[in-house]
Amino acid sequence: KKTCIAIIGCGRIANNAHLPALSAMENVRLKYACDLIAEKQERLPKFGCENAITDYRVALADPEVEVVYVLTPNAAHYEISMAALRAGKHVF
Repeated sequence: KKTCIAIIGCGRIANNAHLPALSAMENVRLKYACDLIAEKQERLPKFGCENAITDYRVALADPEVEVVYVLTPNAAHYEISMAALRAGKHVF
């Protein structure tokens, strides 16, 4: 079984570190990549992300998503991380 993951925040750290590493793992399914700036999502298909979204709550509401990577600017970490924890997700 593959672990279903959502990436929230698609900036430099996501594109240069997390997405390349996660997309290379055979046991990971990148179901969502979320960013408020839709243009950042143009780079995502090369990583095998299934869905590009702008509202992270879509990913949190999906029962398949087990793990959420919060890769947003620091000021947004608390709100998104707490919402993910309340949704029963593991948070990185």
